Amino acid sequence: ITYDDSDGLEDAYSPSSGSELTGYNPELIIGDVGNTASYARTYIRFPNLVNTLNLDSDIIVSADLHLNVYSVLPGNNVISMHHITSSWVEYHWSAYYPHDSYDNSTTYTEDYTIYGTGEKNFSITPFVENWVNNTFSDSSGLLIKYKDESEGKFISFHSSEATNAANRPYLEITYAAFNNLIVSFKNAYSNRYMTTANGWAYSGINIYQASNTNSAYNSQKYRLRYDTSNDAYRIYPMCSMYGRGVVINVSMINKNIQAGCNIDTRHQASDYDDCQLFKLLSNADGTYKLMLIEDTGRSEDLVIASIDSNTGSFDGKSAASNGNIVLSTLSTSNDSKQCWNIIPQIEDMAKEAYYSNMSISHPFGDEYEEYNNVSSGYGERSGTNPTNHCGLDLTGETNSATWGANLYSMFTGIVKEIGVVGDGVNEKRGNYIIVESTQYNVYGEEIKLRYCYMHLSEINTTNVKNEQTIQAGVNVGKVGNTGNVSSNDPSDPYRGSHLHITIITNGSTNTSNYSNTIDPMVFFDEYDFTYSFSLD
Repeated sequence: ITYDDSDGLEDAYSPSSGSELTGYNPELIIGDVGNTASYARTYIRFPNLVNTLNLDSDIIVSADLHLNVYSVLPGNNVISMHHITSSWVEYHWSAYYPHDSYDNSTTYTEDYTIYGTGEKNFSITPFVENWVNNTFSDSSGLLIKYKDESEGKFISFHSSEATNAANRPYLEITYAAFNNLIVSFKNAYSNRYMTTANGWAYSGINIYQASNTNSAYNSQKYRLRYDTSNDAYRIYPMCSMYGRGVVINVSMINKNIQAGCNIDTRHQASDYDDCQLFKLLSNADGTYKLMLIEDTGRSEDLVIASIDSNTGSFDGKSAASNGNIVLSTLSTSNDSKQCWNIIPQIEDMAKEAYYSNMSISHPFGDEYEEYNNVSSGYGERSGTNPTNHCGLDLTGETNSATWGANLYSMFTGIVKEIGVVGDGVNEKRGNYIIVESTQYNVYGEEIKLRYCYMHLSEINTTNVKNEQTIQAGVNVGKVGNTGNVSSNDPSDPYRGSHLHITIITNGSTNTSNYSNTIDPMVFFDEYDFTYSFSLD
């Protein structure tokens, strides 16, 4: 996208002596303006950038300022750009000018050497990122100057008042429009949706197409995350209990990536980038092709495609299986089997934004980095008899390191239930507490959020009392292994030590249904996690 004077770009220049700050001039001047006592600097800003382009939720890949040189003295002309820290007015003649009001500690382009006239491009990505993130105000901007203003050199650029519009300055921004969006993929040929079989999404689960199911397992919803280093996207099944650990993957044929390869799930790893990163190629009709990133070892471009108009199945993994989704050689024509409608899931994103903006305290407080390992996520557990896991299990590096770790209240609330081993109630939970927020409602409801901590080794009975208020960040107990925990070593006294967190959304004490719980990960997007279970 481009941003120019028609969008509100403003520019001006000012000499170091005199009273001139003007945007009327068809030129922008830096350097010597005719006598040794005066030198000029140029100013550019984009006051409507955020509102006009709505970039606040997108990743900016690059931002380049294009300036067209009108005249320049021969030889090296080294200029630099800085953030202006004072306000200024484009069309203004007065004794006031912000000539020295800039941040000399931060340069938003590398020192740039200019030879000759014509268009020159300057990378100002960090500056625009700060602008979009509201770090800079609309009254500030970029200052352009000679790096050494004592050299007596001179450059002029065409300004936004230039007669020929092609010579005017403009900003070119490349950004990842779909980054971090939750979407569904609907095939243009079959009108069926990309689906993760059974809503499982551990490694090796088939991806096929099916009618819209609106499944509670989110088996037809995916998150797109942009990878800046590869200029491509990873696609995360929202139904995956492995959170950010599992992605859409190309299952190779005899270790080769080729047309006919099945599409399934696998743990995310940089070793598999050539199987897990996709570019979104836009079509004129608004659909997209999902093309695997280029590889020098392949002679053809490959895209995700539907086989036919049928519904697929869990075990239909071949290129001939009804309703399956596989790799196909990129068609030069608009083959609708290769085209997908990308449908943003607005309600899901609204819910996620609502919850992620809450000021939730981490259960492990300031020691959270020591207990950032996910031993089991929110979702369908695999196995012979898959079961719901409506919570998040966090551990440290070892059982013994996890057992006894201090736990803190996620938010200020009222203690609604306390369970201890031996009371005959919900023994599977071990020692547990349920706290209802006094501040945060469930999305779209008047019901208050609740959290449940399970398997505690002890409960802090001084702070935790039934129907009493407990403040956010207050100690509530310690991690343990009471109740039902798994372990490969029954002789280990610390076996299975972990914190299980369930977030309840219907005001009950039921912790085992998807319909009245949400994934706790929604509160922890800013934190990094590791995964201890096998993703293969």
